Amino acid sequence: MYMKNFTDRYTLTCNPGSLAILVKDCYHPSEPQPASILSGGESFMASLSLALSLSNMRSGGGGADVLFIDEGFGTLSPEYLGNVMDTLEKLHQIGGRKVGLISHVPEMKERIPVQINVNRESPALSRVSICSLR
Repeated sequence: MYMKNFTDRYTLTCNPGSLAILVKDCYHPSEPQPASILSGGESFMASLSLALSLSNMRSGGGGADVLFIDEGFGTLSPEYLGNVMDTLEKLHQIGGRKVGLISHVPEMKERIPVQINVNRESPALSRVSICSLR
């Protein structure tokens, strides 16, 4: 469901009765392949798609209120990074979903309106600051 927001090339599927995730390449139609054919950035998008889908499956159908995503953004091309960020922004605007992103990718800073920065001051002390860009 979410993968189509990131790229029109791949769709995720599985064989009935199996938990193995398979990938259909829409640019090169053939039988679905194991997810191991994906590059690092494509694997990240597939994992993010699955995480977002699973967060919707909470009992009662309400989904998770907050989803934290830790890294992986550095594996994305600039185009895919833009697609991922656009989709995460839409999730927030449409459904109020809060997504916490943990990343060191500089290009993301200008797209994230509220940032929590953790700076290590010594081996035993870190300082936390909250910055709102809007």
